[in-house]
Amino acid sequence: MSRYPYTEAYDAMREIPEKDHDGVSVKLGRSECAQLCRFIGEAIKMDAHELACKIADHARTQKGESQ
Repeated sequence: MSRYPYTEAYDAMREIPEKDHDGVSVKLGRSECAQLCRFIGEAIKMDAHELACKIADHARTQKGESQ
């Protein structure tokens, strides 16, 4: 089973460093990333699958991988 696009997109989102108010690193779960993709997709009128593809493709580009 392929990790593309959902797992790749969510893992890319999870790699974004985030700090809480005490400066402690906070890492989003895949479920939270899925919720964010749905929310953002609705806000910009884009299907969640298409958004996940765009995020995964962007992450691959950043890592120098082919699509």
